[in-house]
Amino acid sequence: MAETGLLFVGTYTHEPSPARESSGQGIYTCRLTMASGALEIVGVTSAVNPSYLALDAAGPFLYAVSEKQDGAVLAYQLDRGSGQLSLLNQLESQGAFPCYIALDALHRHAFVSHYGDGSLALLDLALDGRLGAVKQLHVHHGAGHIPDRQASPHIHSARPDPSNQLVLAADLGTDELMIYRLDAAEPQLSLLSRTPVEPGAGPRHLDFNATGSILYLVQELNNNVSVFGLTPSTGVLTLRQTISMLPPNFSGNSLAADLHLHPAGRFLYASNRGHDSLAIFGVDQQTGRLNLIGHEATRGETPRSFAIDPTGRLLVVANQDSHTLVTFWIDPHTGLLSFTGHTLELPAPACLKFWPA
Repeated sequence: MAETGLLFVGTYTHEPSPARESSGQGIYTCRLTMASGALEIVGVTSAVNPSYLALDAAGPFLYAVSEKQDGAVLAYQLDRGSGQLSLLNQLESQGAFPCYIALDALHRHAFVSHYGDGSLALLDLALDGRLGAVKQLHVHHGAGHIPDRQASPHIHSARPDPSNQLVLAADLGTDELMIYRLDAAEPQLSLLSRTPVEPGAGPRHLDFNATGSILYLVQELNNNVSVFGLTPSTGVLTLRQTISMLPPNFSGNSLAADLHLHPAGRFLYASNRGHDSLAIFGVDQQTGRLNLIGHEATRGETPRSFAIDPTGRLLVVANQDSHTLVTFWIDPHTGLLSFTGHTLELPAPACLKFWPA
């Protein structure tokens, strides 16, 4: 087992941004000591609001959005030993405030979600890791139930399913999941269906089980996680469960943020901004349904993002507004978290990505 692992951290560097203080310097490279959970910064690469990252370990390449009005995407080559990033190229993403980027299974295409204008861009990736042209731009239309947050479309994330046949886009502004068919040969995205969620829910991020038969969706505005059955051949979603991420006695303001399945598939974690906690769920292996096990305080403010190391032993949370990364041990039997005692100060962290082991 590796003694250390690489963790990349996207940050907010400039206003406007959701961060209380946009004081980051770009993309930080950190090294995690597996035996203790300690983190250290080993480098930083300058960029403007690199708020979400995607990795291609085979390249090895890293991609980042630049979350600003005239959105952009950046491609980097990685030195595996030092973790140093070298810029390959960058281009306009043709949308406003891109907040999420994901790659297809073959790492030939990238999907960029624009929160600002509700558009989804499909980009080519070259064999040398460089970004190619924007091949398609799908613009969503409509509005949601909450005027100050849902007056227009806001795509918060879009990613392919494990079969690489579909791309699912969570639109916080219209309270819908858009399901696109991916034709990787063209390349082309074709809208298959629109699945509405509860009015005012605010779909944000999603994750799949290993086979792609179950979809988990975190909903920012009502602090719920929904569980869907998914049929990749048809793109049909069937709602199986909706469960709160908050304790039943909580009465304050909180917004849901991120969610991830544990690599073993037995536990799911989701972050609460306001309650400032990670909700811990057990997963029924047959149905995918969730049961709430408990909550772990993130020991900081506004846990925008978190990541689970590839071995499944450690979880790192990014507390955006207290400017810290905090590490936790994961109990493999119960899924519960325990603080390692290690906190790293790092300004305005927004996204965490582990380099695969």
